[in-house]
Order: sequence, then C-alpha cells, then structure tokens
Amino acid sequence: MQNYTQQPSVSRVIPPSRKINKCVGIEEFLQRSKQPNFSMRVAQLGKGDTVAPDKEDSKVAEGAPELQVDRAHINVKQNRKLNRICGALNPGVYSPIDEVRLLLFNVIEIINQGKRIDDALRGALTKKICDSINAAIQEPIDLMQYDMVVIMAPLSYWLNYPKPADIDVLSKLRTLRLIMARREQLSIIAHRGMGATNRSFGGLIQDNDPARQRPIENSPFAFDQALQNAASQSNPEGIDGIECDVFLSQDGLPIISHDSNIYDQMTAVRRTLFRKKRMSIRDMSSRDLIKTSRSDPKDGRNDLSTAFLCLTDLLSMVLPVAVEYAHFCRKAFRFEIEMKGMEKERDLVAATARAVNHFKKTNPNAACLEIIMFNGTPQDILRFAETRVQKTRMGGMLVGLGKSPLEQAVGAIDEDRSKVVPSSLIDITHNRILLPSVQGRETMVWDIDEYRESLALRSKEDPLLSSPDYIRTYVLPAEMPLFNPEGKVQCLEFSRKDIDCYLPLFKTCLDKSDPSDLFKKACADADELRADADRLIKDADRLIEDDQYGQLNVAASLLNIYFRLKMHASELEAKAERLVKGVEWRWNIEYGRRHYIGDFDSQLGELIESRTVHVLTDFPERVGETRARLQSSALFVKS
Repeated sequence: MQNYTQQPSVSRVIPPSRKINKCVGIEEFLQRSKQPNFSMRVAQLGKGDTVAPDKEDSKVAEGAPELQVDRAHINVKQNRKLNRICGALNPGVYSPIDEVRLLLFNVIEIINQGKRIDDALRGALTKKICDSINAAIQEPIDLMQYDMVVIMAPLSYWLNYPKPADIDVLSKLRTLRLIMARREQLSIIAHRGMGATNRSFGGLIQDNDPARQRPIENSPFAFDQALQNAASQSNPEGIDGIECDVFLSQDGLPIISHDSNIYDQMTAVRRTLFRKKRMSIRDMSSRDLIKTSRSDPKDGRNDLSTAFLCLTDLLSMVLPVAVEYAHFCRKAFRFEIEMKGMEKERDLVAATARAVNHFKKTNPNAACLEIIMFNGTPQDILRFAETRVQKTRMGGMLVGLGKSPLEQAVGAIDEDRSKVVPSSLIDITHNRILLPSVQGRETMVWDIDEYRESLALRSKEDPLLSSPDYIRTYVLPAEMPLFNPEGKVQCLEFSRKDIDCYLPLFKTCLDKSDPSDLFKKACADADELRADADRLIKDADRLIEDDQYGQLNVAASLLNIYFRLKMHASELEAKAERLVKGVEWRWNIEYGRRHYIGDFDSQLGELIESRTVHVLTDFPERVGETRARLQSSALFVKS
C-alpha cells in the first residue's frame, strides 16, 4: 500500500508484547454489553470558572509532578488550564518541547506567587512555542512527538487568555497538520462502516434495495467488518480509516448515527416490534440506545451487534487497529466524525470535543488516530476551530467543511469534502480563508490573494508560514451497481409526494439512460398547471369587471373571492416550477446512483493536483479492487 518515507519509529506507542492479527473490538463490546450498567460513557467534565472544594486536589494533581498550581490559585480557569497543559507535556518525548515545558514552569511559579504573567515572559514562551513547531516542520517527527507538539495550540490560547491565541502559532501548526496528514498514495476510508443502508443522497433507501442487506450502517458489526479490512502487514492494500456520524442523546452524549430518526434505520421486522415512528436519538438516553437493536432478533434475543454506539465505544474499538496501522504505515489511522443535527444541537460540538479529549488523555496510544471533525455551517466550522485550541489534547484535530457552497468556506479549514455529483467534478477554488483569533467572535478574514501576498512579503523573515492548501476528500457515488450488478438498485424515497407518480417513468428512463420522456411529461404537466393558473387569474379579473352591485357587503365578498383566486393561481405557478426542478433534481440523484461512478473514475485524476486525497467507499471488503481501479485512472498522488 503506502510506501512512506522513513520516519522515527512509533514503536514506543505499541505494547511490545501485543501482536494484533485482527479487530478484537466486537467481541469485547458484546461481552461488556451483557453487564447491567454497560456503557463506556465519558464523564461530563465540570463547566464554568470555579472548582468545587472537594475537587481542587484532583485539579492540582493534573499538573506536572515537579511543579503544580497550588490550591489557592487553581480556582481560576486560566491557571487550571495551564496547569493541565503542563502535566500533559511528557518529558523526554521531544527535546524542543522540553524547553517549552521548563519555561512553562516559570509561568506556574508566577501564578503561585499571585502575580500576573508579564508580557516579557509571555513573549519568550511564545517564541519557544514557535521554535518547537518550526523544528517539527523542518525534521520528520513520529506520532507521539506530534501529539506533544500540537498541545502548543491550547498552550498559546490559555497563555494569552482572554486575548486571542498567537496567529503565528496557529499558522505554523496548520502547516504541520498538513505535513503530518500527507499521504503518498490515495487514502481510502470506510463510509459509515460498511456503507449506507438507511439514507443516501438525502433519500430513504427502500427495503427491497440490495443496500439494505448489508451490515447496518454505524453499528458495532459494520465497523468490526470494516476494521478487519484495515491496512496491515498481512493486508497492505487495506483501508486507511473509518467515517462515522454523531448525534446527541437525551443525556448529552455523542451517539454514532447518520440520522436522527431511529425507526427508519431498522429492518422491517424490528420496526414492527419498535413501533415508535417518530422516536429520535435525542429522545432516548445513551444507556437505552446502546441496547436498541436495529436488526431482526436472533434466537429470540436482541442482536446488540446492530445497536447504537457511543463515540467513546467506537474509539475503543478502533484504537488497537489504529496502533497496528501506525506501526505498518508510519501514519495515523483516520477517524472522521461528521457532526449531524448542527442546527438544533449546539451542544454537540462541546460534547464531542469532551469525549475525544478525554479519550486521548486516558489513552496514550490515541496518538495513532488522525481525528477530523467536519460538516456544518461556516459558523459551526469556526466553533470546531475554536474547540481545537481550547481543549488540551485536540490541537492536532483536522477541520473540514462538508456542506456546499464550498465557496463560502470559513474557519481554520484543513480539508474540503465533496459528494461526487457533476458540480463537484469541477476544481473548486476557495476565495476566502479564515484564520480565527479563537476568542469569542473575533476573526481575521483574508482574501486568498491578499493572504498569498502577505505570505510572500513575510516569507523572507519566516519561510515556514502555512499556505492556503487543502486536503481533499470525496464521497464515492453508489458502488452497488459496480460490485453487485445483479442487484437492482431501487429509487430512493423522498418527501416530495408530488413527483412520486413519476416513479414508473423514472425506472423506464433509467434503464435507457435517457430522461427525455420523463422531462417531456414533467414539462407538459407543469404547463397544465400554469394554464390552470392563467384561467384562475382571468376568472378573478372578470369577476371584478362584471361587478354591478353597489352594496358594500357584496363588494367585500367579491374582493375576498378575487384575492383567493389570485393566491391559488400563484400557488399553482409555484407548484409548476417546483415540479420541473424536482423531477430534474430527482433524476440527477437516481442517475448518479447508477452512472456517476464511471465519471468519477475518469475525471477525479484531473482535479486532485498534488493535494492529499481521501476517498470514502461503501465497500471496504473490496478495497483492493477500488484502489486498483482508481490508481489506474491516474490517481497516484505525489507528495
């Protein structure tokens, strides 16, 4: 698979006595699930700027063994965060970080004396931070060393708090993130485990569609099957990561699920037993969700291998595979988190960040995971970037934008993500890039040309400033027709009932790959609606013209009828417009699920330029075929 350039070994993060031959997470998961209080839920860490007296000792103990913020000053948030960061910087891992750590001790001493951090010390520490990042950029580092360097982001944030983090520190760290994310070949990621089984392109997959016969998406069983195809010494052509989706449960924990509705994700038999059509992830606690099966019962018992997962449960399943992958590939195993329900669940970012941050703090081997948080509006992207610098162990997290229009991308974006539809088969140029000052609403927005000019002017002083490059990630079109040509892909179910009557004609035209008959009928029906609207308008006008009555009440009644006719005509015209656009939109989706895979293979090679590229697949068990097919389409990427 990847022939990575030689870097310092990551053997220190791999237990020497442990040899991993396969994914062992599913057996452990099912064994633990039998326990009455089963859950690997993350403790909800305390919020606010105060610490309860009985917890002060534990907060003090988070610091370095040599020197800690004392109890008298631990109650201040900035002091507490700096104490925690100092404890997270392990000595002896990376010498430039050791120098930062020693200078940070001076800051701790000043805090314990009850004094303010002066600008001279802050400036000296910031310079040491920049020097450590520069050293990491100039010379290859291993994953454990990188895990220490990225702590410089929260250190800069809390050192300057309540002012913004140092922009040079953030810029250099972005350069380092992109260097560490670089792949010499195309990277292939398992989409929702073993692919979509519930919704695709925004529509509901029908029960008789062959996709429904695959392992239920985002389930323990689906991820177990995907992880058994991870790249390793015995399987060098395997996958390079997994992608999952998160919603927030009733008790505020991130749950792995692509959709909020629970009923739609179940098999037909399970729906009959469940019966709660409108139950959502938000309506159930995490304890109940991890025991809610989505498949038919086995031997009269619930099949928990298809139940929902907490985010930390999935991280625990992936970690041993990630360690083996890192040992073989010298790169981190990708763990992609798509943030769902962002418009209603503003706490989702905070809950997800707490879960990942706590997991990384308690699992040193988590350095073998490359975490990316993506999706949402431009405002959400900024929140992802702010989270990255506020949490102690999140400085290396990649941030991606996964919703169009991509031209509006803002935030400290490392990665752009596109579904493969005709519009995304065009090279996308980003007009603006946002470098957050990561304090409240303050930001620094650069026009991309101005940004490049600024870099050129400053490059003589500092050649290590980041460039406005991006990682590219593409979601492959439906691969079912490619790998299962006998399986008839069914049309998706949408909420647009006004175009359901066209489904038989849809299927006929899809078989011929010719939409002309479909569009003719849709246009003819739309013309009839417009003609009805014209007749209503004429009737309304005639009604007023023929009014010979002088009584006030009769005139008022006629005016009421007139305006109602006008309104009905306007609704018919809008319906005609929606009908034509809806049929065209539906055709593009359905045709794409059958034919765009070929267009993608032939055209993506022209788009990737020299950027790091990841592709999401629904068939991780066929990863060897997918990799060979895409590489034959000139997808070999030079770093």
